[in-house]
Order: sequence, then C-alpha cells, then structure tokens
Amino acid sequence: MTAPEPERIEALVRRVDARGCEAVPAAGGGPFFCRVRGKVHRFSRGERSPLAAGDRVLVVRDGAEASVDRVLPRRSRFARESASGGRPQVVAANVDLVVALLPAAEPEPSPRLTDRVLASAAAQDVEALVAISKTDLAPAAVVEDLEGYYAKAGVPVVRVCAPREDGLPALAARLHGRTSVFVGPSGAGKSTLLKALLGPLGPEIATGAVNAKTGRGRHTTTSCRLVPFPGGGWVVDTPGVRTLVLPGMRPADLPMFFPDLAPFNGRCRFQDCTHRVEPGCAAAAAASRGEVDPRRLDSYRAMFQTMLEEEERRRRSRR
Repeated sequence: MTAPEPERIEALVRRVDARGCEAVPAAGGGPFFCRVRGKVHRFSRGERSPLAAGDRVLVVRDGAEASVDRVLPRRSRFARESASGGRPQVVAANVDLVVALLPAAEPEPSPRLTDRVLASAAAQDVEALVAISKTDLAPAAVVEDLEGYYAKAGVPVVRVCAPREDGLPALAARLHGRTSVFVGPSGAGKSTLLKALLGPLGPEIATGAVNAKTGRGRHTTTSCRLVPFPGGGWVVDTPGVRTLVLPGMRPADLPMFFPDLAPFNGRCRFQDCTHRVEPGCAAAAAASRGEVDPRRLDSYRAMFQTMLEEEERRRRSRR
C-alpha cells in the first residue's frame, strides 16, 4: 500500500516562535503547528525572522507533520528596529488598516512616533487612523489639541477610553472584516483596549502599567500574534513599538507621505525643495500663515533628518 501524497495548502500565520509558527488554513479550520524549512530562512532579506503574524504561506502537510515551504508576496509589512542595531523584526504583514495609538497621558503623548507610523502606512498605500487613548487621564484641552493636530492634517481620528467604553463602537466598525494592526509606544493602553474590543477573546491579553520612574510603558505583549476579531477580521497584537522602520523609503520621498505637506510639492522656489532650510519654501510659508500646523512641519523635518542619518549608517555598514 503506497503512502498518501503530502498535502499542499495555503495558510495564514498566527504566531511565530523559535521552533516554527502556528498557522490556520486559509480555507478555514483549526490552528496547527508548522516547522519552517531551511530554504525559507535563506530568503528572509535581512530580517530577524522570515515569518510574521499575518503572512500568507504555502504549507506542506504530511500526516501529523507540517512545514512552511514558501512565503507568499506581502502586500504590506511593518517592522520595528532592533534596540541593539541588529536586523529589524517584522511585527505584522498583509494588514489593511493601521491604528496609530497615541496616548493622551501616561506616558506623555509623542506625536512624532505617530507621524512615523502614518508615513510608513502611506508609503505602502495602507489606510491609517489615529486613536487617541487614555482620554480619561488627560485634560480635555490636551485631547482636543491632539485631535485638532491630526484632523487639520487630514488624518482620521477617534478618541477611545477602554474603561468608559468611549469610542469603542466607532473603532470596532473600522476593524470589522479587515486585518488590522495597532502600533504605538509601550504603555499606550493597547492591551487594555484590545481586551475591551475583543470581548471573550480578550482575557488572554496581558495588561500592565507605566513605569513611574521612566514614564515609559512596560511590554505586556512579548510576541506578535494574529487574533480573530469578533464578527470577522483579524487584529495583530504586537509589543510596544518605539521606533518603526520606514521600508524602502528615501528621504526625498517623505513629503508625499505627509498629506498636509504634499499639496506644496512643486510650489516652492526650488523644485528640489525638501521643506527644511531652503528659502522660498511654500510649506514653511503655509505654516507661518497657520494653514499647516508648525509642529507637523517640525515633526516632518525631524523625521527627514533621522532618515538621512539612518541612510548614512547603512552606507557606512556596506563599506
């Protein structure tokens, strides 16, 4: 009697660890464990792991054994930089919506990280919105200022407070039927918010508090995973992200991914104006007139400088 031929199926990666990954069949069915074939590691393109939550893969199943044979092309990828300067870690793949989580308090709000998340989403043609969290812990004026900052930039904004359930129905409506990822600093309230949104699926998500000495949050999520969203869709639960990699983006491309600055491209005195120090800059003039929030222009300039420095580090490392 001949043994049955191995089965080849498409699957969705839910979680990755050192041994392999947990996946679910794309056609439906329960999760199963997969090992990762050596050839898959060889094509990881300088990333810490060849797989990420949300990846679509081809799996070979032979009885009780399963292995990832190939990673299918990604529509999008979001990666965090290594604190030690090593290879970046992709935290989510193939997402349709990015929720940039911005705490109004505890820790202090940092729009510059949020701006970096939004630019990364725009560069990959992925829809994004800003969710202002912990609105119960900040003065109303602070929340209104953050909301106005992004509304003026043309970015959708929703206020959320998990304990009070404020804004949860509006946010849930955006998540339904899609693959979404929440990106924000540690302590932004992501885990608490996900528990409130996921209902019975939420208790497995740990929550924590902000460190009183540093003002930074503690990582309560230690690995990335894909969690089913009630009624349809998926949410990628990720550890807090302090620095996000901007995939394949050149500094000169950055103005295109700031919707409030893009209209001024080509309207400056110099065609190659970077909206930083050049005279006759239309974006700078608009900021002085109040048409663009000067803080957004400052944030853009800081990101541009960071990208130049990152580009120079990569150039030196290749020598």
